[in-house]
Amino acid sequence: MVALDADTDCDNIGLGCALEHFSEVEEVLNMIDNVKNIYNTPTFEVEYEKLYTILKQYYEQPHLLDPHLEKMLAKVMSIINDKSTPFELKHATFNYMYQIIRVRGYKVVVRHLPHEVTDLLTVLTYLEAQDPNNKETWRSRFVLLLWLSIVVIIPFHMSRLDGFAPDQPGAGTSKKLTVMERIFNICKTYALSKESCAEASAYLASKFLIRSDVKELYMSSFFDWACDLHSNLQEEGTIHYGVLAAVAAVLKHGKRDDLLQYTPKLLEWVTKQNYQQHKAMLVRKYGVKIVQRIGLTFLRPRVASWRYTRGSRSLSVTLGGGTAAAAGDTEPLTSPPDDDDQDIPQEVEDVVELLLCSLRDDDTVVRWSAAKGVGRIGARLPALAAADVCESVLVLFAENERDTAWHGGCMALAELDPLPNPLIATACFDREINCRRAASAAYQENVGRHGLFPHGIDVLTAADFQSVGPRKNAYLVVAPYVASFPEYTRPLLDHLVELKLEHWDCAIREVAAKAISKLTDKIPEYVATEVLPKLVKKTESIDLNIRHGAILGIGEAIYALSQAELPDGRKGDTLIDEELWSRVRGLVGELRSRQLLRGLGGELMRQAACHCLAKLSLARTPVHKEDTVDEWLNLIEECLSHEVQAIRERAIEALPHVFEQYLKDDNLHYGNVTAKQKRMQLVEKYCNQLSNTGVNGQFLRMGYARALGALPKFVLTEQMQLVIQSLIDCTKVTEGTQTWAEARRDAVVGLTEVCQTLGLGCGLERHVCEMRTALLECLSEYTVDMRGDIGAWVREASMTGLLSLCRQCASEAPQLNDTAAVQAVASGVAQQAVEKIDRTRAHAGRIFTALIYNDPPISNIPHHEALKRIFPCEEVEFRKTDEPETASESSAVVLWLFPGHTMPRFVQLLAFPTYRYHVIKGLVVSAGELTESLVKHTTQSLFSYLNTLHDDKEMMKSICETVTQVFADNLHVKRITGPMFNFLDRLLSSGSISPILEDPESTFARDILKYLRLELRGGKNIYKLLDAINVLCQLIQVGGAVMSCALGQLMIYVCYADRYVRRCAAARLYEALTLYGDQCALEQEALDQVMTILAETDWEKDINELRPIRNEMCDLMGIKRPVMKSNSKQIQA
Repeated sequence: MVALDADTDCDNIGLGCALEHFSEVEEVLNMIDNVKNIYNTPTFEVEYEKLYTILKQYYEQPHLLDPHLEKMLAKVMSIINDKSTPFELKHATFNYMYQIIRVRGYKVVVRHLPHEVTDLLTVLTYLEAQDPNNKETWRSRFVLLLWLSIVVIIPFHMSRLDGFAPDQPGAGTSKKLTVMERIFNICKTYALSKESCAEASAYLASKFLIRSDVKELYMSSFFDWACDLHSNLQEEGTIHYGVLAAVAAVLKHGKRDDLLQYTPKLLEWVTKQNYQQHKAMLVRKYGVKIVQRIGLTFLRPRVASWRYTRGSRSLSVTLGGGTAAAAGDTEPLTSPPDDDDQDIPQEVEDVVELLLCSLRDDDTVVRWSAAKGVGRIGARLPALAAADVCESVLVLFAENERDTAWHGGCMALAELDPLPNPLIATACFDREINCRRAASAAYQENVGRHGLFPHGIDVLTAADFQSVGPRKNAYLVVAPYVASFPEYTRPLLDHLVELKLEHWDCAIREVAAKAISKLTDKIPEYVATEVLPKLVKKTESIDLNIRHGAILGIGEAIYALSQAELPDGRKGDTLIDEELWSRVRGLVGELRSRQLLRGLGGELMRQAACHCLAKLSLARTPVHKEDTVDEWLNLIEECLSHEVQAIRERAIEALPHVFEQYLKDDNLHYGNVTAKQKRMQLVEKYCNQLSNTGVNGQFLRMGYARALGALPKFVLTEQMQLVIQSLIDCTKVTEGTQTWAEARRDAVVGLTEVCQTLGLGCGLERHVCEMRTALLECLSEYTVDMRGDIGAWVREASMTGLLSLCRQCASEAPQLNDTAAVQAVASGVAQQAVEKIDRTRAHAGRIFTALIYNDPPISNIPHHEALKRIFPCEEVEFRKTDEPETASESSAVVLWLFPGHTMPRFVQLLAFPTYRYHVIKGLVVSAGELTESLVKHTTQSLFSYLNTLHDDKEMMKSICETVTQVFADNLHVKRITGPMFNFLDRLLSSGSISPILEDPESTFARDILKYLRLELRGGKNIYKLLDAINVLCQLIQVGGAVMSCALGQLMIYVCYADRYVRRCAAARLYEALTLYGDQCALEQEALDQVMTILAETDWEKDINELRPIRNEMCDLMGIKRPVMKSNSKQIQA
């Protein structure tokens, strides 16, 4: 049943999994189109269930259907309005329409239905043709009633549609009823129905009976009919819920002036029925609705003046900035206006009494309706009368009252009383952005209308619609500002402690803990004496979420207390008593003893514990027992080797703070060792873990490499050589660690952090050369496993490290940026900027421009000024920060992720010999890839650039020689040679190097052919052979010895052992001869014969049959026949 209760004011909230759009719209439209073909077949039931299954996904987000409602309803209405459509098809279509209404709601769907004047008689005729007792077609009647409810609003007198004068003989008889009479009869007929049509009829009646041309004729008779029909509600068989719903709906939608004359009679009728005692819930529910709307009719629809504090005519006075001098421009805010002196009808007291009685009802829906009635009527009453209502509600909270009365009283108070603290807590802390913004809007509305919220304007300025949108801003910026007002401080803090630290979403718990840190300085005494003990107690809970949030909150609160200053000059943490300190210090031991650090739940607890240790260390928590520090360090070390990255990150965050606070003072002793000896032992231990090759070796390396990078300067200075060498060794690929790319990445990150921490003034300059060499070697990391090119992680970290090192040298020791080193860095990064992975390419582009525009400038960058012209600063808009990764997200014009933006710039580096080899090496990989967009932009950029060099033959010759050199240097390197074949195919076919190919003195084509044959020697990779065949076919255009050699090689492949290779070789040779046949120095007749043989021969036949054919082609082309080599199983193939 579709609920048409007009008092349903709240939307569904708490979506478990929010959808983003109506993804099945095309499928639903097709189903509507297909109903014509299946409506009278068994398939219809299956399709109907399928439609229901699709649409029910959107019960909680029905607004997603809105963009498509017009289209869906247009298709439905086209079937219904077609006069040739059979009744069975119309019923099937109405069934579909019912499901749409069921999900989206009748109020929205009705607005999209056609409502022309001509539609009135059409819908009326349809309805009159229906059988009200047919249980199979009730959905059709339901939809038609709703359709009629929008059509009856037409702004024309309905008598114009009758076709006869009202006083004409026969008018009003059964044969000639007016349109109004026909609609009125339909309203009454279906109001008596026992199905959903009764509710639709109630909605229709509420729209029809309030018309100006209908109300005088039928409203009185309708109310009389309803009262007579229900003269005794206690008789079960005489109850018609649809009639009661219709009376309530008319009272809601009708004008007060039109209804006022009927309300005394209706109130008398409903009072006599003693509906409160009826056993049927719907009778009590509709009785409450009728009573509350009668009460609202007695009172003028105006907001009582006591609920609205009128502002001043002067804006400055309204906002508190005015003075007494402005009093002449304002109206007295204390003198009540005339409307508060209005007389309250005696009937209103009876209405309020009935509603108060209904607050005790057994059913929640009845109590809720009564509560809303009390709230709405109270809002229109003068202040004294409203106070009496509140007192009457408070009587419900007596000890002898049932729980239902207490519940009803609570709901009534909620309707009567605005609550600023819950509103502002929701605006700042709710998980969902729409709820935060809705609460902010509600707060704004109350401030504007009432002006009673404390500091309303100030709070509203900070917690506006935009500010509460981003969650972090709402928690960490807006909430602390609002909490600066004493009225809100404790409620907001309590909300965080009691609700948000126990939230099911881990992200909410984490940001809530940070918010507690921001709010602590407002009331440190309360946090130290009330909040902290409560949080410590919560660590004993069996609920994982509660424990996790409590531990996070403890760390943040204690750190914030250590920073807060009390009025007497002491720090806030001095308020914490020793017993509480003892429990906080022993928190890790307690978690371990209760075995709460194990399993999946233990992962969250480890993160929370490490974060708490970091905050406790920052707060200089007093540790009186030496085993406490050891316990903390043991936990951190366990977490450093954990397989979950988030746990390692938390441990890395905590470790330097523990060293800084508890191992820095050399006078401290831990057992038999001093703090200095202990930290040296720990560093040696951490360095040894970087060479671990055990089962958990990768995670050990990852965690301890980052841990070494995070250590404070005073620790690193003592064992600089050991730390740096250990990290450098960890960056190298060794046997058994080939796939440990993440460990090498973290070693690079750790090495970079060590450099940043130490600086160049403490002996680090002696290691710059070896560190730079290690980082440059990492640029050659191309490890591949089932996850893809995992070496990219190492290359990206290496580029970041090289940038950091170059910047550091530029600032502290410019002489260390020597020419060879900077040239290697710049060319290596340029190569990465033209390779195939978008993320890596974008990162390299940002690093490259950061090198160019560093301040102070990095010396010895080759062709520095030319690079600035290629990458103008106004196009890259580089923003300098201390974090290279963050700074590399600085491009506003150049979209580094898109090859169409980056490739045209980087190919210009081919003009400089310093960069040429590395850029070509990167371009070969990108242009030889299978990704269409990358290949397109790479080849377009390269070939366009080469086309501009046709007049500079030397430059083009040098570029071609570099291509040859890259090929020669990477023979049998799968990562290069595979793309190289595709690259050469595209390069040779582009025509961009035609001057080189046409130059008889050029050795480019001959060298390419030589290295191609070397690459293929002994190989049986079919895909590589196919790519090589494409290159060989392109070499035919060169002519001479190169052509002959290429044709000879192709003749081998047309008789290769694999039939697919034979077929492809023949097909591609045919295409090549079609393009380059005139360059083969063959007679036309011989060429035609060769192409005929290639086209007509079945190259999948047995090799022994094909060899004579192949040999014939060799003779026609004037090349040697392939000869079988000795001790070779397959050469002629």
